Amino acid sequence: MTKAMSRGLSASVWRSLLFSVAFSLAVGGPQWTGGDVAQGAACPDSIRVGWVFPMTGREGRPGTYQVEGIKLAMEHINAKGGVNVKACGKRLPFKEIVYDDQSDQARSVQLAERTMSSDSVVAVLGAYSTVLGQAQSVVADRYQVPWLTPGAAASTIFSQGRQWIFGTLTPVDVLGYTTMKFLGTLVDQGKLDKGLKIAIAVENTDHGKDYIEGVNRWIKEHAGYFTVVFNESFQLGGTDFSGILQRVKAASADIFLSDAHLQDYITMHRQYTQLGLYHRMVSYGARGPEEPARKALGSAADYIFAGTWWE
Repeated sequence: MTKAMSRGLSASVWRSLLFSVAFSLAVGGPQWTGGDVAQGAACPDSIRVGWVFPMTGREGRPGTYQVEGIKLAMEHINAKGGVNVKACGKRLPFKEIVYDDQSDQARSVQLAERTMSSDSVVAVLGAYSTVLGQAQSVVADRYQVPWLTPGAAASTIFSQGRQWIFGTLTPVDVLGYTTMKFLGTLVDQGKLDKGLKIAIAVENTDHGKDYIEGVNRWIKEHAGYFTVVFNESFQLGGTDFSGILQRVKAASADIFLSDAHLQDYITMHRQYTQLGLYHRMVSYGARGPEEPARKALGSAADYIFAGTWWE
């Protein structure tokens, strides 16, 4: 039995629905018209898409941001009548089937498998963070259901030869590389001295490893610009970063770079400030401008520069 048949759809209709999801969410509108197949084939009343995101727990806040963004896009498309699926000869609205994985890795993979196997979805959107993304990504090839992640970008997710997984974020190593590219531009403009020392502290995940890889790659390509004098990792979800921050302080670096999730960034930078640390440039990877961080840190969040996922 084909995957299309298991959903009660002809292969041509299933392909059209699948492309509708990918194209419509990519361009933010209902422009896709499907393939040139006969109209009148058995069609569903909607395009069912599974969502598996952390809406509670440790990653609940950023996960909810992503859910809100996807919901806004789907509402925008549905308000215009949905997606014109030529194989069905009509427009079909999106229908979301939403699950909260509660920021739990085991629950995340179970829910991804449930929606792919039981909910008649044509695609699954899911995962915020490397840990949850790695868990969900193993399921897609098994069920031959596309898995699209707007919130996981570690190279280990996409380097396993899997055929049914897709990501929208810039790879994490590019985040590190772009951070260094920005600092290098400041050197070229005379705003930073050449040969400054860098201290790096990253989460001990593949996300952190990729960030370091990007930083080191840029430094290797631009000899003499910067020197790394400190490079350590910390436990994801920690509550006390004073030890590693004391070692950062002892390294007497000019620049401090970290790669951290939102809550770790807030906790670490609060302790960074309390310990009286100061560097000419400070970055926490993609962190910095989030409203919860501004509320929690106040003026301590001023002048932190952040990398961008959308270069």
